[in-house]
Amino acid sequence: MAVSSWSNFKISFTSAIAIITIVIGGSIAWANVTDKVKTNETSIEKIVKEVDTVQSDIKASEKERSEDKIELAREITSMAGDIRYLREKIDQLLRYSQPANKGP
Repeated sequence: MAVSSWSNFKISFTSAIAIITIVIGGSIAWANVTDKVKTNETSIEKIVKEVDTVQSDIKASEKERSEDKIELAREITSMAGDIRYLREKIDQLLRYSQPANKGP
């Protein structure tokens, strides 16, 4: 029976070593997974901050462009009024500078 008890001890020792190896391997794998999750969370937070920054830059740019359009519209309106005034003055000058029609 010595052989049988040695065989049983060998089997249970091998099983214990296998279980311990699995537990240690699982712990190491779990530590790697949680580390990668933390790294990914950090990367995601950086990306979210970059996206927020870009969105605020875009909003500021859109606001500036809108203000520029309004200013340009004001300038064009002012120029149109100036052109109208100049045309009227030129027409007046042309009318006054033409000699009166003298009949035959």
